[in-house]
Amino acid sequence: MLERKISNIEDEKADAGRRKERDKDAGRYYRTGPARRRTTVNPVVKVLTSATFIRGVMGVLTRAMKR
Repeated sequence: MLERKISNIEDEKADAGRRKERDKDAGRYYRTGPARRRTTVNPVVKVLTSATFIRGVMGVLTRAMKR
């Protein structure tokens, strides 16, 4: 009975090791795939080009033109 428990624990450790290697290999493949181009955008430029900001500016200008 004790040998069976030890055998089960060893099998679980072996399965965990194989899963870890598989996940590690999958991660390596993902990182070596096509490179994504990352550019940093200035936060001010990001806000000024956002749709919400532009909509707000256009609303203010529309109200100012009506006066």
